[in-house]
Amino acid sequence: LEPGAIALQQGQFEQVVRYGQAASAAQSGDRAQQLDALLQLADAYQALGQYRKALATLRAAQPLADALDDPVRRAAVLGALGKTLWLTVATDDARRHLDRSVTLARQAHAPQIAAASLNHLGNLAAEQGDARTARLAYQDSLTLARQAQDPALTVTALINAARLAARNHDPRTAETLLTEAAGLVR
Repeated sequence: LEPGAIALQQGQFEQVVRYGQAASAAQSGDRAQQLDALLQLADAYQALGQYRKALATLRAAQPLADALDDPVRRAAVLGALGKTLWLTVATDDARRHLDRSVTLARQAHAPQIAAASLNHLGNLAAEQGDARTARLAYQDSLTLARQAQDPALTVTALINAARLAARNHDPRTAETLLTEAAGLVR
């Protein structure tokens, strides 16, 4: 799985697909490893714009996550499903999966997963014109991303909140958020 994770970080999504398919095909007895491989594979499919394959992969991962009785992995699968459903414009299902992901992640003390799902909920709300819900989701995402000490996710939440502020004619807030994001990138 290590080569797949490295390829994913480097944006080599087609390579990730090959690693993920190989790992899934191996059918090792380690369900956690199989699930992690499926999550990486779905992420790669999303990055390649192959949302149907991402959904199929995540739906195959869901029973594995349930069988593991690991709330962190279940939250990760639900969050990934929610994001993919949002990308395919299945917004009601997306919201339901993302809300469940946030709840499970909070219960399991997994701030990084909760932050990612909240960021996606913010994107969904912003897209639907619900600025208040989007702002609150981005604020919660930002708090949890900082708690998880995840600079990339922190920057993502800052940029999304800045974009929302700019869209709502609040350039001062947008500038403040972008300045903070730029400081983290340096």
